[in-house]
Amino acid sequence: MLGTRVPLLVVPLLFMLPPMPRVSTTAPNLDVPARSGDQFRFSPAAKAQLHALWVESIRAKQERVACLGGMVADHIVNVSTVRQLVSETRDSTQIAARESIRICRPPEWLGTVHSHIATFNGLPYVTFSPNDRIVMSLWHREWKESGVFCVLYTRSAAHCELGDEISGDPIYGDDVDDSSPTRNEPTSR
Repeated sequence: MLGTRVPLLVVPLLFMLPPMPRVSTTAPNLDVPARSGDQFRFSPAAKAQLHALWVESIRAKQERVACLGGMVADHIVNVSTVRQLVSETRDSTQIAARESIRICRPPEWLGTVHSHIATFNGLPYVTFSPNDRIVMSLWHREWKESGVFCVLYTRSAAHCELGDEISGDPIYGDDVDDSSPTRNEPTSR
């Protein structure tokens, strides 16, 4: 009798686990968005700030985190400003989760962005890790609203979400000069 109860208890627990990070199975095409991303738009200044965040992350070989500012209207997220977070209480990802939630709070900020420079079998992680999902949940619990979260996974491509409402893979670096010295830099060492 006990043997039949154990699987019934384990199965619901499996649905409570956070999703595993997606890994791209093909090399990203930097000229065409991999999936829809039209719901996320970046001003020229925000694009430049995101590119600088990526470049610094690659050079330091560590993730970087920044606040996203802008507005959401008609199911379109318009990011107009990006402010990198710098902290003395850095961990390996450069900023503590609670600190980013406290600093990048509404109404001034929409949420956060961070770089995913690590790769798996040479391919980028193209979505949020289980730990990222925890931070997103903490944001929602703390501020009682959905935040905008993005992860930069190449020098020009990102994955962004606004709660459970909007998800996409915008190209944030389409205005980046192709002669940029980071074009041929690997995403991890």
